Amino acid sequence: MAIVLGGILQECVHLVAEERTIVWTESRLQILYYREAMMEDLRIPTIVRKETVTIFVNGKETRAYKGETVLAALHAAGYRILNRSRDIGEGRGPLCGMGVCYGCLVSIKGIQNQRSCMIEVEEEMEITTDET
Repeated sequence: MAIVLGGILQECVHLVAEERTIVWTESRLQILYYREAMMEDLRIPTIVRKETVTIFVNGKETRAYKGETVLAALHAAGYRILNRSRDIGEGRGPLCGMGVCYGCLVSIKGIQNQRSCMIEVEEEMEITTDET
């Protein structure tokens, strides 16, 4: 589908098979991921896991496993944008996964700017990301 807004051509292509939306605006390409029912768990199925715990991400109930980091649970559930840049508000996500880059900052139990890669999930933990 092509839309002309103020002389700028914008094309929106929905790639349902790959579960993402590609938005082309002038010279900028943004890939926005979203979760669908068919992509609810991205974990490797052959690995034996510990007991299941329930966490709440942005108010939605999500399954995680005891011993998993918050980042691993978020990634497995399909969350990619965890916070936004201060200057222009672009979505940011994890880079290193070991507490160095601070790309995985989220609010956990109401405490802001927690490194999700360094904290293990707990039963009924409340997590808030900046994904919209």
